[in-house]
Amino acid sequence: MEKLTVVNENERLSKEEIEKMIEDADKYKQEDQEYKKKADVFNALEDCIYNMKKMEHVIVDATTWIEDNQDAIVDEIERMKEQLESMCMPKF
Repeated sequence: MEKLTVVNENERLSKEEIEKMIEDADKYKQEDQEYKKKADVFNALEDCIYNMKKMEHVIVDATTWIEDNQDAIVDEIERMKEQLESMCMPKF
């Protein structure tokens, strides 16, 4: 956090002008914080959507694997299940 001190050395600004500048700075600070919060939430949502799209591909691949490997042994099926879970679960 930074602190700003406004000094009226050469009496260029009136006390009212200085107070208005300080009020405006506080107002815009709050607006900036809200904008940053909104941008962060949008980015998190976009990340979530991106990860879900990747999961669609993983699900299609796993479904294809099931169709192509009906004769797979139990260990292979369990490995595929664990792999699928590891790819999908930690994303959230």
